Amino acid sequence: MYEAVASAIGSVSSSELRTKTCDFLAANWDDFASFVAGETKLEYVTKAREATTWAGNVEICAIQYVVRRPIRVWSADDEGMPRTRDVVVPALQYSSGQRIHLSHHKRVHYQLLTGVR
Repeated sequence: MYEAVASAIGSVSSSELRTKTCDFLAANWDDFASFVAGETKLEYVTKAREATTWAGNVEICAIQYVVRRPIRVWSADDEGMPRTRDVVVPALQYSSGQRIHLSHHKRVHYQLLTGVR
């Protein structure tokens, strides 16, 4: 996911983006803690900083604060029908940047979609 978003932004590497996102999570843990079951802030953020840890909805919400752009996730349901979901962060004031479109493959992998409006 970090690689896909970094590709869309173009001015940051995926490792820098991961670091900035994890720093944001750590600094604003109270806003995210209720969405994380069974892990403390230290446990969750330490694991999220590892390059081998996959990102999910919590990180997608946090990354929108970091890059100041909305994200839409495209995927297919169990019957193969396309569906989308906007990962909504109500209080966030987005910059003028365009929405980032990601495809979510088999519920485990994110990839940048280009040419989507």
